[in-house]
Amino acid sequence: MTAAQTLIWETAGRPSVEGAKGKLLKDIPGLCAITGEMSERTADAGRALGANFTDRSLWQAETDRVGHAALWCCSGKGAHSPRMWTWVCTPGRELPDSVPKAPLHVPYLCQTNRSHTRPVIDILMYPPAGEWVVCIAVSGQKHVLPYARTNFGAGQWTIRMEDTTITATPDTWKTVFSHALALRRLGQNDQAIKTGAPTFIKTPEQLEQWKHHTDLLAPYRSAPITDLALWCITKPIIEGDDY
Repeated sequence: MTAAQTLIWETAGRPSVEGAKGKLLKDIPGLCAITGEMSERTADAGRALGANFTDRSLWQAETDRVGHAALWCCSGKGAHSPRMWTWVCTPGRELPDSVPKAPLHVPYLCQTNRSHTRPVIDILMYPPAGEWVVCIAVSGQKHVLPYARTNFGAGQWTIRMEDTTITATPDTWKTVFSHALALRRLGQNDQAIKTGAPTFIKTPEQLEQWKHHTDLLAPYRSAPITDLALWCITKPIIEGDDY
């Protein structure tokens, strides 16, 4: 499969690397440390990436070169830095447009954030047939995209959320998301959902609903996939009728 960083970079139109990092790229073919793929243009990994990565063991190759696609994923400032964004990439399947402040507005690619989580929710529930990538930036301060993985089709998937790798299936995601959403609609906050201790229950009907949903969520309550669901469940999701 295509490396996640390459898939997003190519879908974005192969953007150049700006600034000092871009000047380090040379026409020197080499194996990219991050993607594990051969790249015609590479840079010295030590100089280009510095010491800002603590999970290098998750990269795909032990080399001293970094390719154009991967270096772009680690470059830029402010809103133009890929680290700021949550990414959904589905070549061949239409997506909602990126959020207004995102720098990229191209087909099959959605740069988003917590203001618009539906693209993440939907792709994880109903993945496309081909290659696709989802990675989620929570703080906007950490590199997430260099650790993203490419998925294929509708089976088990793996995504990167901030500094955690999450593996699940669409059915598991539907289960966790639906019960977490039901509990949020009962007025329970994230801590109450993750601990299984309700903040308040007003009626016997609410108690019955809470017990039903919290019991079914129990196997996943402390797992990262529940953190993912709670990140996705924003006020518009709670108040909407999409799910």
